[in-house]
Amino acid sequence: PAPDGNADAATMRDRLLKALEDGRGKFPADAALAQAQYDCWILDAQVAGLQSASAQCRRGLDTALTQLEHELNPTPPAPPAPPPATNYTVYFDLNSWDLKAEQLTTLQEAIATARAGGQSRITIVGHTDTSGSAGYNQRLSVKRANVVEETLVAMGARREAISVSGVGESDLAVQTGDGVKEPKNRRAVVTLVP
Repeated sequence: PAPDGNADAATMRDRLLKALEDGRGKFPADAALAQAQYDCWILDAQVAGLQSASAQCRRGLDTALTQLEHELNPTPPAPPAPPPATNYTVYFDLNSWDLKAEQLTTLQEAIATARAGGQSRITIVGHTDTSGSAGYNQRLSVKRANVVEETLVAMGARREAISVSGVGESDLAVQTGDGVKEPKNRRAVVTLVP
């Protein structure tokens, strides 16, 4: 006869048989431990005065079966998270869309990171400060984004992977009033997108 709680005994027996069928050859030590814990549980339950030992064997059986089942059906590792979007910012002189040598270094770093990290898309957004008219600043921001695009393509980026836009003075890095010459706002932001 099985221990008290025949439904539990039947469930544990079914789990054990399934685990032994699949795991005996692959994980013999764990399968043997589960079998021994099951035998201990069943036998001790039949002997008067060994109920506490039987309960201990039952806990051991559950632990051993859980371990064996986990080894037979391991949780697959989570897929690696895509690399985060990475931003690179290049700055421009007042009313200019010419890149300086130090800005080229920043763009070379962006290309190297894109190649190493597997980023498949590049967005470039041109910006201005508020010192000119809104229309002039919009055109200037597009010119800045375009010169960065051309430079990245010359460095080996695929043109079809690049999207370019200019936002003029609408997205300031440093909040200022109208007509303010702020160097940190005269920029293009290159974003590497996974």
